[in-house]
Amino acid sequence: MTPAPECLDGEQPRVDSRTGTQSMRALLRACLETHTHCYKPIIETRIKLAFALARQWFGVYITPEEPNDEWLLDGLAEFLSDSFIKRFLGNNEARYRRFKVCLIY
Repeated sequence: MTPAPECLDGEQPRVDSRTGTQSMRALLRACLETHTHCYKPIIETRIKLAFALARQWFGVYITPEEPNDEWLLDGLAEFLSDSFIKRFLGNNEARYRRFKVCLIY
C-alpha cells in the first residue's frame, strides 16, 4: 500500500452538506422547470406501453368472437392503464387525462 501524499496531511477542508443539498435541489428544480420536454415523452411512452401490455394481457384470456366485441378488450385495457396512471402519476393526472378524453369525444 502506498502512503498518502504529504499534501493530504493535516486538516482537510469541510463542506457544509446543507449548502450542497440546497444547491442541488435548486439545480434540479431549474432543470425540471426549463426542460419539461425531456421527461414528458417518457411519461407518454410509459402510459402507451401500459395500455399495450394490458390489452395483450386481457387478449390472452378473452377472445372476442366478432370484431364488434373488441370494445371489451379496449375498455379493460383502458381501466388497467388508468389504474397505472393513478398509482404512479397521481389522482389529479388521471382526472385531467379523463377530462381531455371527454373533450375530444
